[in-house]
Amino acid sequence: KHMKLSVLANLYAQYPLEETLAKLKALGVNVVRLKTESEFYDTKRRPYYARDYGCDLYIAIHSNKAGSESPRGTECYYYTSYSQPLAESLTRHVSSYFSNNVYSDGANCNRGAQYSYMWTTKQQDFPSVLIEMGFVSNYEDAMALANSTDQDGIAQAIVDGIKEYVTRSGVSSY
Repeated sequence: KHMKLSVLANLYAQYPLEETLAKLKALGVNVVRLKTESEFYDTKRRPYYARDYGCDLYIAIHSNKAGSESPRGTECYYYTSYSQPLAESLTRHVSSYFSNNVYSDGANCNRGAQYSYMWTTKQQDFPSVLIEMGFVSNYEDAMALANSTDQDGIAQAIVDGIKEYVTRSGVSSY
């Protein structure tokens, strides 16, 4: 069975998105992309599009923003208990990339898997998460999100997090 993965991007997440999709497609994953930058998708309906497409996973790929430059790092939001392992895997892989390749101090800024009731995480037919790849309000995070080498590394980290989750959960194979 091929895994169908619905990927949602907002305006701040366009940087490593295409690289992530290309890497997933290269693995044979059937990717369904909601083009939120050019078409209107009601936020409340976005998870239902994934269900309508028969997806196994729903991943909203975002970038965070704060009122100051100091917050940095990655976090992943989930609502259902069976979405938590996917959230943990994604944030672990993406934060590891940032720690090893982006942050000059090598700090681990894994802000963790966060329980939250959001429209994009409430889908209960399959695991649904929202990954925040970094803060556009933080200089180091923003520069990484805009750098092609880091975009490729972040994309690979997302793919590695998905692969780890799929392998461990036995949900499906790609």
